[in-house]
Amino acid sequence: MKNTYPKKFALIGLPGSGKSTFASKLGKILDIPVHHLDRHMFEPGGKKRDKQEFVETQKAMLEEKAWIVEGCSFSTFEIRFAKADILIYFHFSRAVCFWRFFKRLFNYKREFGGLRAINWELLKYTWNFDKEKRDRIGELREKYPQTDFLIFRSQEDADLFLRQSANFIEREYKLELIRESNSHIFDELAQDYEDEFSPTSGKKKNQNGKYSIDVDWRIPNVGYYWKEGSKIVGFSIVESIDGYSEIIDFYVVPAYRKKMVGKNMAFAVFNKHPGPWRVRQIPGSEAATKFWRKVIGEYTNENYTESQIENPPWGLSVCQIFNNQM
Repeated sequence: MKNTYPKKFALIGLPGSGKSTFASKLGKILDIPVHHLDRHMFEPGGKKRDKQEFVETQKAMLEEKAWIVEGCSFSTFEIRFAKADILIYFHFSRAVCFWRFFKRLFNYKREFGGLRAINWELLKYTWNFDKEKRDRIGELREKYPQTDFLIFRSQEDADLFLRQSANFIEREYKLELIRESNSHIFDELAQDYEDEFSPTSGKKKNQNGKYSIDVDWRIPNVGYYWKEGSKIVGFSIVESIDGYSEIIDFYVVPAYRKKMVGKNMAFAVFNKHPGPWRVRQIPGSEAATKFWRKVIGEYTNENYTESQIENPPWGLSVCQIFNNQM
């Protein structure tokens, strides 16, 4: 593996080996877009798309900075192999794949009251997959040595990779308390925060060209930096109000947004303070409300409530409420 974690994943392998499920889980862990090729290969109604259109669709998705593309489509396989940081081959036993195939059939019967027709072509494709694709995979490994190649031979291999990916994210980012000795960094970041927030808050700079900072990280509040390695990329301030922990300031450096930084910082802060939580967004902060609904929904598995409460001096504010006490 390379020194940096992969951001472009191509997944191939036998039908029934769990590529789709794995891709979705990995995408959530790494916050990377997931593309299932079957959904692009066919039009609504099941008609197969024109091959050139399918190729162009793939080329467009592969231009993204990060992606997980799941599916075989060996006629266009080289496009993905050439662009991927890593190719993962789900080389499960045929017995496992067939067992999952027939399990799906019987689950369908239990849910809908009838058996789906057995796709004998798919079973044949699965049986011959390794024999027919082995040489082509070998050719492309030689042609594109810069692409890492990994084989999963069991569900345990796939699960281990997911755990390692989650551990990587946790190692790369960590919370650090704001203290007097490092508070000058908070003072600088807080100015950036206030400047960005000023269209909503209405704050103006003073005669020294600075904003007044109303939020305090000192006791009884708790302030945290969020660090990537040694670099501070955000901060969060927690206050205890009416028996609830509340995030009263939350900021991610713009260059680190949309990279799962905000979500991971929020999760880490929540974990530091088990018990009742409230997270409020002031009127007019639609983007913040959208962010917190998504983050808290994922953190609690949608086990939260939302209401509107008074939030002086801002007035009636959207508020998510949950309890993470184990």
